[in-house]
Amino acid sequence: MLRNDLNGSRPPSTYKLAFSGTWYDVWVHDSAAPPVAQRWPLGNSADPAAPAPCDVVKQAAGVSGIGGRVAIAQRAPLITVDLTRGTLPAGWSAGQQPGSVNVTKPGSLTTQFSVPTAGTYRASIGQSFWGTVTVSVDGAKVYSAWGQLNWSPYSNPMPPIVLAAGNHTLTVTYSQGWRPGEAFTPSTVGPVMPLDHRAGRAGGLRAGRPGDDAVRCARRLDRGHQRLSRGHPDRLRRRGISR
Repeated sequence: MLRNDLNGSRPPSTYKLAFSGTWYDVWVHDSAAPPVAQRWPLGNSADPAAPAPCDVVKQAAGVSGIGGRVAIAQRAPLITVDLTRGTLPAGWSAGQQPGSVNVTKPGSLTTQFSVPTAGTYRASIGQSFWGTVTVSVDGAKVYSAWGQLNWSPYSNPMPPIVLAAGNHTLTVTYSQGWRPGEAFTPSTVGPVMPLDHRAGRAGGLRAGRPGDDAVRCARRLDRGHQRLSRGHPDRLRRRGISR
């Protein structure tokens, strides 16, 4: 069971998604998955994917042997809206987590971001906050919640957002009310991360031979789960990966 943060990796290729909730995903072992011969980690803690270096792809080609396959989880670029780029109200400061702000009193900030393609985007806002955080995009409210507590650097899921390609204006407002704990400070908010819904964390694996279009250098692949299977082609076909 894993938190479904947008900047998290999917589990190894021997696991498949059984349930996806608001906060957590449940993965189960896939007994039909081919065995893993070797793994190459990509990306880092801030971004779950990175372009596959050509030397890694060449190494995979050498290890796979006849009939071998490389299992990959291809990812779109992660968009991070850095809240410190906006004009911070008095009493607000940059947080320890990149892109976050520390909040000590009510206020709001506005910043800009852009997306490469039109579509429906999953989104999240990071960290923990006691008062009410409201997020607006291009003047329309898309999220409002209070009393969200997380271990750093986990984030809070937001409703899907429909965005046109190009530039957008994002406003984050922090307020305090009468409910218990809302006046406690400081709170930490951000960053905001929109991710094209077609590039979600639970995206399916693809398998191919090194040199195939999906398994070429410079492709952005999930950091921990580019995995290689090898064996006789008939065995791989029986276990669910076609030749």
